[in-house]
Amino acid sequence: MGTLKQRLPLFTTLTLISGFLLSFGFGLVNYIKLLYYAFEPPSYPIEITYIPLILMFFSLLLGEFSFRFYSRIPTLHVKNGNLLILIASHIAVDIQFLWFATAPIHAKVIPYLADKSKHLNFGEYEALGHVLTGNFHTLTMIFVFLPTVFMILFTLWYSGHIVRYREEILQWVQKYEYKNYKLQKWFNSQEEQIYPDVEIGPHIEHKEMVRIKGKDRTLNGIIIGPIGSGKTSSLIIPMINQDLHWMVRFINKFETAYKRNDYDTEVVKGTFLNGVTVIEPSNDLCQKVFKLVQAHKIPASSVYYIDPTNPDTKNINILRGPVDKVAEVFAMVIQGLSESNNAFFEQAQRNHFKQHIYLLKLHNPQKDVTFDDLIEMYDDVERVHRMHKLLKVQVEKLYDFVQSGAASRDQKNEYKIIKGIDEWFDNTIREKMDFQGEPAVYKSGKYRGQPMHYDREEEYVKGLRNILKDLASNVLIRRVLFGKSDFDFDVHLEQGGILLVNTAKGELADLSNVLGKFVLLSMQNAVFRREPNVSPYHHIIVDEFPDYVVRPFKEFPAQSRKYKVILTIASQTLSQLALDFTEQYMFTLLGSFRNKMIFGDVTPYDAKIFSDMFGEKEEFKEAESEQGISPMQENPVSRLGSTYQKTKEVVMSPGDIMAQGAFICAVRIVQDNHVQPVQQITSNFVSKEEFAQAIIQVDTKTGEYWENERLRLINESIEKANPMKHVNAGNMKKIQPLPPIREGEIEQNTSIETNEEHQHIVSLEDYKGQKSQNETLPNDSAAIGQQGNVDDEIENKLYEDIKEFIIESQQVSPSLLQRKFKISYMKSMQYIEKLEENLVVSSYTGNGPRKVLISNNSSTSEETSVNTTHSSDNSISPEVALPIEGEGIEQKETSSFKDILYDDVLSFVKESGSISISVLQDTFKISYTRASRLIDALQRNGELPVIAEETHVEINTVPVEEMLNHTEENKLDEDVAKVYESISITVQENLEKNRENHSKNDEKQPEYKPMSYKERQEPLKSQQKNKNNTSQSLLNKIEKPKQKTSNVMSKELNNFFD
Repeated sequence: MGTLKQRLPLFTTLTLISGFLLSFGFGLVNYIKLLYYAFEPPSYPIEITYIPLILMFFSLLLGEFSFRFYSRIPTLHVKNGNLLILIASHIAVDIQFLWFATAPIHAKVIPYLADKSKHLNFGEYEALGHVLTGNFHTLTMIFVFLPTVFMILFTLWYSGHIVRYREEILQWVQKYEYKNYKLQKWFNSQEEQIYPDVEIGPHIEHKEMVRIKGKDRTLNGIIIGPIGSGKTSSLIIPMINQDLHWMVRFINKFETAYKRNDYDTEVVKGTFLNGVTVIEPSNDLCQKVFKLVQAHKIPASSVYYIDPTNPDTKNINILRGPVDKVAEVFAMVIQGLSESNNAFFEQAQRNHFKQHIYLLKLHNPQKDVTFDDLIEMYDDVERVHRMHKLLKVQVEKLYDFVQSGAASRDQKNEYKIIKGIDEWFDNTIREKMDFQGEPAVYKSGKYRGQPMHYDREEEYVKGLRNILKDLASNVLIRRVLFGKSDFDFDVHLEQGGILLVNTAKGELADLSNVLGKFVLLSMQNAVFRREPNVSPYHHIIVDEFPDYVVRPFKEFPAQSRKYKVILTIASQTLSQLALDFTEQYMFTLLGSFRNKMIFGDVTPYDAKIFSDMFGEKEEFKEAESEQGISPMQENPVSRLGSTYQKTKEVVMSPGDIMAQGAFICAVRIVQDNHVQPVQQITSNFVSKEEFAQAIIQVDTKTGEYWENERLRLINESIEKANPMKHVNAGNMKKIQPLPPIREGEIEQNTSIETNEEHQHIVSLEDYKGQKSQNETLPNDSAAIGQQGNVDDEIENKLYEDIKEFIIESQQVSPSLLQRKFKISYMKSMQYIEKLEENLVVSSYTGNGPRKVLISNNSSTSEETSVNTTHSSDNSISPEVALPIEGEGIEQKETSSFKDILYDDVLSFVKESGSISISVLQDTFKISYTRASRLIDALQRNGELPVIAEETHVEINTVPVEEMLNHTEENKLDEDVAKVYESISITVQENLEKNRENHSKNDEKQPEYKPMSYKERQEPLKSQQKNKNNTSQSLLNKIEKPKQKTSNVMSKELNNFFD
């Protein structure tokens, strides 16, 4: 039951209708009595009164007000109710008029005729007199019914016009609504306003406030007006002020409503408006709204004022939320900043960026990642590699969850997605190799001694890196988008609050649009995560919205209604939308904003569009015609005529729209899902007093209750946003540290901060071997123990095999173990660390590969500090021998670039007794260049004499004389030697250049001194000369013709050199 105040308009209207019906009935009864007296004269004289005249005007007033009031009382509305009251009011007036016109006939005319008939002498026309007075009753009836006949004739004429325009009249009657600005609040009081209605301004004619109902506000609104037209002061701020009234109502009623069992329903929670979000470029609107918020005493903890120009501003973590939505938001915004017209590079950058966001969000689901983490990923590829290792742990854990059978279909699909991310990084982040095919390592810095990695797609994402650098290097952007934040879009929409975002167009320029797009798209995604229908209303205002629009934005207003979001956008013109996108996109967007408002002095383009949208109306136009005959002629005459024609014209022409006065706005709104005719409204400014103290304020007690509940939801928001929340976080497998850090490395830089703690990466192989016992069924403990023993035996056997292989080959590297034993890089590193602990291999020094400390003959360990190792024949090993004078640099250089096949080739030469480039190519499936380098290495180390290519050499099996012949034959001609020397110098210079580039980042690296080819060959030639002294002396005694030979591979090349 409503209050008396709410029902007073209803009772008043019922009283008017009742009085009208009584007057109509009273007049009808008296008129019927008068008609009856025409047949049966009354026994008493009928007197003339003015009661019918008074009742006629009274019925006219009662009928008119009944018709008007009835249109504002929805409770009484029935089908064609307005039409029935209108017809009844006209009939009542007619009846009162007939009563008033018939009564004098009975009172004066009939008695007068009766008296005259008795004294009238017709003379010779007595027969005629008898006819007239003989049946006096008939004569009386004729006079009595004369007013009725007149009224019937008038009604026929009047109804003819009504029938002619009956459609227009019926349409007008059905849509008629009484307007009176003095009685508006009185009429509105009959409805309990539970939905957030707003009054946008008084009508320019009847001054009644034009109102948009709360349910119709979700159909969204658009405001178009040039600068200074008043769209902010006369429309946006008054609407926000009324929304703050509704928000205060929500806070004050929150405690009572929240404790109800039916709170999470459309009839309770779905009727409140819980917050406002403002995005604008100049900070003027935000400042005024902030003053209004303070005037309403809304708790300060619920107000987030994002202002890049304020050093103490709050910030937003736009990486918080579901990973797929966050990745899409970033991709769209960054793509809008890219100026590349190459579709390939755009897609490469988009995919690369999304994959990194997926990795950042998924590598540690318990961590609240920030924009800083994303920038660091693009600055440090090793950080990406370490995150990838952590992701592998998550993949394994999710794999166990899926294999357990407890995963749903969506969770299985999620596993496949994360597995795809893992595989993408396996193919993209690769280990860097040096010139000999060995893994490259850092020689200094925080990753000193660790393998180097690189991004295979780095060259395709240079534009993306530049964009991220621009964002990260801007101080104002860092204030609002970087760092941790307790703001959560989901909590903001669910529990309510005020979000004010100043994008600082003047200070940030184009980056202002980036900030606005990030916030708007994040808000859009959060809206789509709301529960439809039952969620409370939330108002989002975007000023200068074309700056923040991206192509997918058109889906937002089209779907926001079901999520109870009121979207209001404002702009100076629509031209920018058509320019940035297309006109089709612009009209698609306009179709989703059904409440349209436009001010005067807009561009002709905008005026034409809105004129067409406002539609047409039917009007009757009068056409006059004049026909005349000259007075100089016979029978001069002049005739004037007029005709009426129904035509259709636009409601407001483009000229009418552009010519609107100051603060006058043409609006077309929707009411109860019906489009209303275009109306013009004027300003509805907020008074200065309301900026200081609002007419409605938050109650202190209820405000604290709402604030505490809101903070509780904020604390739970990170956990709810966990992308792997279906996996019990308490049962997460412990991430073990890496093997011991080598001497000289920085311990703090070998970990990744996760959840305020430092954790190290472990390979999946180790992870699989370290599954905790609480994740296994209790009745399988024996089987697990047996399986663990088997795994230990396999590990020990593999270690012994690796140890035996290393001692035999006298070389060690992770890649060698990977290829030989088919294990992962991390696994190979663990075995090398174990070999180092057992003094099988040396520690890594950063100046070259590790050395094997156990000889393949003696199998005894040696001290790493000793620089000489004696073999069984008491000779010094070439790898660790002390350099002699003139050979130190060369020895150091060759040991740093030892080919992995060197030992295998040496063994092959000793076994076969012969060597050539072609034999090495066929035997080891290598290139010509690599085979040549191996032979040169053997020559430099004294394993072979300086020989010619394609010349077979028998070692220790041929007579000295034959060997000397070969030596003589292998001497190069001077021209050929010069060509080979030139080629060798070019290759050597390229190698030196690559080595210099490779060691640029090593500040402690000693400066490399380049050496010419002759300088390098001089010590080798002297060494070779000493070895062949005997051969040279014998050669001088032999008298044989000198044969001219060549090292070229074919006759054609031989001819070329000749």
